[in-house]
Amino acid sequence: MFEYVRSSMYSSVLPFVGFCWILFLSGTVEAQQPTATMTSLGGEVMVSIQKGALAPGVVGNVLRAGDEIRTHAGAIVGLEFSDGSQMELGENTNISLSALAEAPQTGTRTSRVDLWRGRVRLVLPAGNQSPGSSFAVQTHNALVVIKAFESD
Repeated sequence: MFEYVRSSMYSSVLPFVGFCWILFLSGTVEAQQPTATMTSLGGEVMVSIQKGALAPGVVGNVLRAGDEIRTHAGAIVGLEFSDGSQMELGENTNISLSALAEAPQTGTRTSRVDLWRGRVRLVLPAGNQSPGSSFAVQTHNALVVIKAFESD
């Protein structure tokens, strides 16, 4: 009888503990991986998620490092990064989000966008960039890096 009770107790507690552990891990992974969300779009915008096939972009698409966006003639798309930074892509633009990372210990963020063609406009709010963070735009012949720093 004792064995049966002990066995029942463990069989009911273990799934609960496993479920809590999964919730903890999923929250930890999500907090460590910054994202960019499509906040507005007009015209034909195509998105490739994790090197997959191109598909039409929609407002609300959540993008991560490795994803690609292409705008066609007359198209425009707005992105908001998880740190509050904003990017607007003009028509005939092709970018890939090559790096979106955050160091949980320091809160520093590193974002890098590869601009293959077209134009982008960035808005990097000072309050959302922690010291040591950077946002870089790489083109075929130039690299622009915006580094956050503490003002005196």
